[in-house]
Amino acid sequence: MLSYLVILASQPAPSLQLSRSADAIHCQLPTSHPLCFPRHSPIATSPSLNSFPCHTSEKGVEILLSAARKPFGCHTCKSPLPQVLSLPHIQKTGGVPTACGILLLGKRASDSATPLSTIHYSLSDLECSPMNLANFIEDQREQHLAELCEFLRIPSVSAKSEHKPDIERAASWVSEKLRAAGFKKVEIVPTNMHPLVYAESLEAPGKPTVLFYGHYDVQPAEPLDLWTSPAFEPTVREGNLFGRGTADDKGQVHIHLKALESLQKVNGKFPINVKVLIEGEEEVGSVSLWDYVQKNKDKLKADALVVSDTSMLAKGVPSITYGLRGLNYYQIELTGPARDLHSGVYGGAVPNPLTILTELFSKLHDKNFRITVPGFYDDVAKLGGAERKALNSLPWKKKDFEKAVGAPGYVGEKGFTIVEQLWTRPTLELNGIWGGYIGEGAKTVIPSKAYAKFSTRLVPNQNPQKIAGLVEKHIRKLLPKTVTCKFDLLSSGKPWAAPYQDPIFAKAQAALQKGFGKKAVFIREGGSIPFVTQMYDTFKVPCVLLGFGLPDENAHAPDEHIALENYFGGIKAIANFYSDLGTS
Repeated sequence: MLSYLVILASQPAPSLQLSRSADAIHCQLPTSHPLCFPRHSPIATSPSLNSFPCHTSEKGVEILLSAARKPFGCHTCKSPLPQVLSLPHIQKTGGVPTACGILLLGKRASDSATPLSTIHYSLSDLECSPMNLANFIEDQREQHLAELCEFLRIPSVSAKSEHKPDIERAASWVSEKLRAAGFKKVEIVPTNMHPLVYAESLEAPGKPTVLFYGHYDVQPAEPLDLWTSPAFEPTVREGNLFGRGTADDKGQVHIHLKALESLQKVNGKFPINVKVLIEGEEEVGSVSLWDYVQKNKDKLKADALVVSDTSMLAKGVPSITYGLRGLNYYQIELTGPARDLHSGVYGGAVPNPLTILTELFSKLHDKNFRITVPGFYDDVAKLGGAERKALNSLPWKKKDFEKAVGAPGYVGEKGFTIVEQLWTRPTLELNGIWGGYIGEGAKTVIPSKAYAKFSTRLVPNQNPQKIAGLVEKHIRKLLPKTVTCKFDLLSSGKPWAAPYQDPIFAKAQAALQKGFGKKAVFIREGGSIPFVTQMYDTFKVPCVLLGFGLPDENAHAPDEHIALENYFGGIKAIANFYSDLGTS
């Protein structure tokens, strides 16, 4: 248990200055005598002498006495003092622990005529009260932010082989922080690609078991020249923290790590049983994760899955996500001539695969922005009237969406609102295209090869393998015989949507209200988290998606960021969520 000493002072938020001498630790409050903690007391031997958290509460100024999680006791008789010492009848105090209580320097508020004198109070005179979780979290803001920045400086880009050492460093960092949070069992699990980190604490008999999932890998930072500050040098600007991984997903993973650590430090234990699974391949399709899940079903079994890799509907609107789109990610390679050719010598008489590739993608949508692949929409689940009304009634603002996008005009599937287009309709998007010469200056060639990466986002009832087959068949039909085509499905994930009537969702709503002061709304989201679908299909348990990013925070793009108010509010909300799950 941590120990606090509550000191009442006349100033509303007095600043505390700490100094160390050969014999003691001294704490100076403005307009009062100093507090002196003798050299042999637990506080004097604490490893955190330079960072004693303190804050103002209704009782007064609370000073964290033991960062080492030892009870603060009398330095003479070694008897423990109460967890929190409160003196409501003292106006200004300073003091030292004694063999039978605490020696205070001050005056009684009810006796203002009494000159400043030494007053001794025994332990029986002191009022004891529990530590405040929210205040403790508030005290740790600077420390939490500094630690998150440390995490963000690791360029754990899963898509690039040159970052393999950084991926392994990030996995080690996560495992160390899980141990610091209070987990006794922590594993770094090797895979065929990138390691995943697993931890568990099953020391709450009779309480529910939650599996928290997140990922420590991040997207590539390119194009680097579009970042205002370097991608892996986190920077605070205008209330936001900028850096790759701030919103997706390091910042949101760190929210849970600090919430759990706060519960452990305040209460000495976790209120529920907790399993944690943090992977390093989410941004490249979670290739190894599903194999691990299949081999460890009993180990991973839980009463609920909790994920924070989504967004809030808008600023100031805490949200719970109950639906995600699925994802197929493809690459195609077209080959024409056997080698690059001089465009003056051969141009006009040979096929140009780059031209053919651009023509191909121009044919994959019609004038109403519907995908032209035959059978693509056959299995799309129709949105019910009540759900459609609920989604379109959310406090979503078109002007904010357009401001975030910044395009001169907008397109989308005809017959559906923007909210429906973003969350409930399937898409086909060209993600990247290249070939020929793209360097500085001129090089007039007809390229031998042309490449493209593209994706399809899928909605409930669409089967990813079936869609991949339909897309490949249609593309091959559209291509002329002047080129050959190599078609690859690089990764795949099913769509997911689930009811949210389970009692755990009510607890999630209540916890978000404690963290943000507003009632949470239920939303769907256009992104994909394959693990959620896999776990839901495997274990048939509620999946609670609590996101703390915002739609305009540039996940996957330059200047990715997270609002600090959402980061700090998220820690409070998640701590309350786990705490509330431990109550009947």
